[in-house]
Amino acid sequence: MTLDSALLPDKTRSQKRAAVNGFATWKGLKSPLADCTRTDVSEWVQSLRAAQLATPTLANKTSYLKAFFAWAQTAGHVPVGDNPAQGQVKYGVREKRLRRKLGFEAFNPEQLAVIYGPAFATLRKDIQLGALLGLYTGARVSELGQLRLDDFVFQDGLPCIRISAEGLGQSLKTDASERSVPLHPRLIEWGVLRHVESLRKDGQTRLFPRTKVGSVNGHGNFLSAAFGRYIKSVGIEPRVGKVGFHSLRKTVVQTMQSAGVPSEYRAQFVGHELGDEHHAAYSRRYSMLELANKAHAAVSFDF
Repeated sequence: MTLDSALLPDKTRSQKRAAVNGFATWKGLKSPLADCTRTDVSEWVQSLRAAQLATPTLANKTSYLKAFFAWAQTAGHVPVGDNPAQGQVKYGVREKRLRRKLGFEAFNPEQLAVIYGPAFATLRKDIQLGALLGLYTGARVSELGQLRLDDFVFQDGLPCIRISAEGLGQSLKTDASERSVPLHPRLIEWGVLRHVESLRKDGQTRLFPRTKVGSVNGHGNFLSAAFGRYIKSVGIEPRVGKVGFHSLRKTVVQTMQSAGVPSEYRAQFVGHELGDEHHAAYSRRYSMLELANKAHAAVSFDF
């Protein structure tokens, strides 16, 4: 029941392998996979709780185990049916409140003015590029860090970035993460496309050539760390929770929400999954022109 890392080729493969192999060791390495039950997973989770693992850690581990069982069912290793890891870890009301309170905070206008003020010009070009892409696309730092130059495409006549798992070393957090995002006019003005063309002429294939393919900490680790050091250096501190590159994503989502952008547009723009099955079954994807018209008017920051 051990797991070959080659079966999980994304940025968190080591964590996923550790979670699945941890359950396998607890259950017994010689136990048939088909014999694993919901009770087994529940008891494993309780053993981890007894070891003082926090709920977010348990949620991650069970989500990895759930994905493994889903793969095993699809591959025919176990009969298709109930996933024994489904719904095993849930946040209590108090935990949900704390996660909202102590999680990443969105930046307010005053903080954005400082972050993208005069000191911004002192950053390396690639860090500036990543910080601007994060602010105007709401993309995850790992999604930006793994971008290839051929992910810059034109759709509906608009320049876009394509976020997918098609390239070498690329991966996605969820199926909903696969998307195209129209580039905001401010990014064009800043010279993103000129920078991409310059990299192509230099023989590069990746937007961030210094990114290590297959890095355990994720393709955007260098960008996240550099941005974190920068905002600390200019005095950006959290009010209650924490701030970092992920705050840009939260800023984009909340800015669109405040501007009245419907949830379907917001979800497609940032790669979120809508929980309503009606949307998944009956809704269509918006065109890049439709998405740009809704999102770009909202995601327009003055600094």
